[in-house]
Amino acid sequence: MSDASATKDTLHRLNGDVLLIVFELLRPNRRLRPLSLACKWIREACCPVLFRHCIIPSSVVDRLEGPAFIPCSLWPYVCTILFFGTFERPDVQWLTADLRSYDRYDAQGTVRHLDGKKRIGDFLRTAFNSMTALHSIDISVPLREGEYLEPPGPPGVPPYILAALLSTPSLRDLEIRGPLCHPDDCLQRGLFSDLANLSNFRYYVDFDRPAVHIPLAEREEISFIVDRAHHFLEELHLSSESAPIARMAMYRWPVMQDFLLRGERVISTPPLVCVLSKMPCLRSITLLLAEPTNGDAPPVWPPALNLQCEWRDLEDLTVTHPNPEDELYSHLPQTLNCLALRCWPRYYKHSKFPEVFAEAGLQWSSHLLSSSQMLRILRKISAPRLVFLEVEFKADWSDAQLFRHIGASFSSLVFLRIHRYRAEGEEEIPLIEIGRALCPLQKLQVLMLHLDFVDLPRVDVYEREHWGDLELTPEREQQLRDSDATLAHAANVLASLLGPSLECIYFLRPVQDYPRQWEPFLIVRSMDGDGNCVTTAEHHSVALLGDADLPYASL
Repeated sequence: MSDASATKDTLHRLNGDVLLIVFELLRPNRRLRPLSLACKWIREACCPVLFRHCIIPSSVVDRLEGPAFIPCSLWPYVCTILFFGTFERPDVQWLTADLRSYDRYDAQGTVRHLDGKKRIGDFLRTAFNSMTALHSIDISVPLREGEYLEPPGPPGVPPYILAALLSTPSLRDLEIRGPLCHPDDCLQRGLFSDLANLSNFRYYVDFDRPAVHIPLAEREEISFIVDRAHHFLEELHLSSESAPIARMAMYRWPVMQDFLLRGERVISTPPLVCVLSKMPCLRSITLLLAEPTNGDAPPVWPPALNLQCEWRDLEDLTVTHPNPEDELYSHLPQTLNCLALRCWPRYYKHSKFPEVFAEAGLQWSSHLLSSSQMLRILRKISAPRLVFLEVEFKADWSDAQLFRHIGASFSSLVFLRIHRYRAEGEEEIPLIEIGRALCPLQKLQVLMLHLDFVDLPRVDVYEREHWGDLELTPEREQQLRDSDATLAHAANVLASLLGPSLECIYFLRPVQDYPRQWEPFLIVRSMDGDGNCVTTAEHHSVALLGDADLPYASL
């Protein structure tokens, strides 16, 4: 008996559910593929697992001469599709690889390209509609060379492809990373007519842009999705520049649980609470909104606005550049687990990396609250279940009161992140006062601090050599040693004062081109000769976790 026959005989004794479990265990590290080649029966049995998730280069789908796509024999097994790379975009004028240009005003060329677009759209519509198990599509469009092996082409998702996938009856989850539209996109009347009952729609631009640079087609496409899907959406992540706030405030969102806005703040009428108040099932609200220069951060819920609003299930709230007059904080439920009141982008990035914003053409400012203003906000909040808190402020006369309020009012905290910037003329950080104020937090495990120490090294302390390696001059190496000593002293002072649950302290040290920004200090407890517990903080030169892997790093 051959090995293949023996394998087949053995597997035949297992029922379908057990077989699928076996195949799932083999799938990581491509261990399932060799088994699938044993014989035809095993190959067919493996198909639902082998081809459940498909990855397709976007460029091969968007070809006038005919798209390359998943073989139709595999369509019944496809559950998720990832399109990666740029689309060819024959619908916009650009130079092809052989440097022949397409004249969009040539009559025959126009007819040929219109027919080609329709053919691609019709083919994909048929394919997607035949994939009865397809429930999730991700599209990742790169912005710069180096993100993928091939150089990027024109930006955006072709409207005829977007219309085809949006009409897929079984589609429930759609994520788009990268620009949704080309600046020259112009939507044809009637192109978007059908929309699946989407549960989740996430649109991330992945780069910062001024609101004035948003193509009209992008606003129209987002409005179409919002108009048709608001009744079914449970998760909605949008670029703030193209979010149709006024339209969204007209609808009820009966099952919305996760709402995120990210980008430049666009002054909207009505205020954001008029949208949020129509989402009674919210569990997470994230408002990462940058402030235009000379603009003032308006309240999410203006004091003069009388609304009946309850979020009984709300657990996570992130608000950037919070307004002390905001009524939102007086109406938060006691179910709140995570709260972040911060700047976006970070205040230190505005002060230490201004060239980043100038190069991107961004005219943003960072409104930093004072300790007393932050204290006014926190005093409005009753959150006995809060396990994560992040605040960002500049020290003033209420600094000690603010720290004491945090220690006394949020006793369930497990993770605390504080960005505190020194007051004018302040040289010494009041470490002992901070430690004593936070001592009541007996469940605190991780403390992350940016205390704006005077002797922080220059952000360009590392220099890149011609080969790309980082190097340190003797003078700058001394800067790092001095900074290490300051951080180690601060970590040991705080470790000796804080509760017994503390496991690690991180200090932010902003450094350009260096992969680690947060310096970790592990808490070590030992007994001295008299039987007393001695607590120290040990600096780890190797990160305990990468910056992106830190708890709540996405906040």
